[in-house]
Amino acid sequence: MKKSSYIISAFILLILTVWFGSGFLFPSTPEGEKDQNTDYGKLFSVQVKTSEAVPHILNLELNGKTEAGRKVIIRAETDGTVQNRHVTEGDFVKEGQKLITLKLEDRKEKLQSAKALLSQRELEYTAARKLAKKNYRSKTSLAKSLADLEKARADYKKAQIDLNNSVMKAPFNGILNKYDVEIGGIVSEFSNTPLATFVELDPLLIVVYVEERHYKYLEKGKNVDVVLADGTKIQGVISYISTVADPNTHTFRVEIKIYNPGFEIPAGISASVKLPLKESVAHKVPSSSLTLSDEGVYGIKTVNEANIVEFYPAEMVESSSDCLWIAGLPDSIRIITVGHEFVKEGNTVVPVEMNE
Repeated sequence: MKKSSYIISAFILLILTVWFGSGFLFPSTPEGEKDQNTDYGKLFSVQVKTSEAVPHILNLELNGKTEAGRKVIIRAETDGTVQNRHVTEGDFVKEGQKLITLKLEDRKEKLQSAKALLSQRELEYTAARKLAKKNYRSKTSLAKSLADLEKARADYKKAQIDLNNSVMKAPFNGILNKYDVEIGGIVSEFSNTPLATFVELDPLLIVVYVEERHYKYLEKGKNVDVVLADGTKIQGVISYISTVADPNTHTFRVEIKIYNPGFEIPAGISASVKLPLKESVAHKVPSSSLTLSDEGVYGIKTVNEANIVEFYPAEMVESSSDCLWIAGLPDSIRIITVGHEFVKEGNTVVPVEMNE
């Protein structure tokens, strides 16, 4: 009995040895069938969505403020005492119209004296030239007469400028915003004394600042929809795009020109604009498909015709809570919408088309 038990046990052990050795329970993977993506010899499946690039215009909504089209600080260019202020603060003034005059004092007399001396020097120089031709005057004497004449001319011109500078005029059509000096106030050329602030309110500017990722899509001359703080809707045009970013905010200044013939819109009020960027060819992709490369670059993963994973940096044109508009991609792509976290660039995958 004991001997038969040994025989049965030995027989069972033999069967198990043959079974395990045959690989029937744990079959080995044939050489060449192992895949680079898994340890189990199976390709990883990812969900994809075929996307075609389409023209897309982004309307960028920004808040800004109105500014004067031009702003000039009128300053003293000669010394003197303010005699008159010719317009009232807030008045519209035409180019060349008087704003402020200084007391003439002896400016007219100095001009007349300079003119008389200039006439004398001209006569002296003419006579010296005639005598020099006859060798009655030396070249040195002739040169001195010429120097005296040039100095007289300079003094006369200076006296003319000084007289003209006693009257400050409007540099262009605009508004005398405010005076910085009273009648009777003393001003000085060397102290750079401000006399008044002069602004142009037609056209008016609306200034906004655009992020660097949108800069390349800006286009000068584009029409812009504007809504003022009081709800007034008007249209403007992009008149200026800065070529240098602000070093602190990394944004670009953009100016939108609006017409304000009745000066009803003041400078300094809030306004919102819908800024049209250049039309670009872009793909609309789900926000969830955005991923990060090993180098820390945001982008999307796609599957090419050979079912190999590729990575493209995201040149984002527009974003919302549920989708992204991305430019700089091939016209037709298969975007990995589910499973991009588990595959790397260069992996071979099984793409499963996403149902709409």
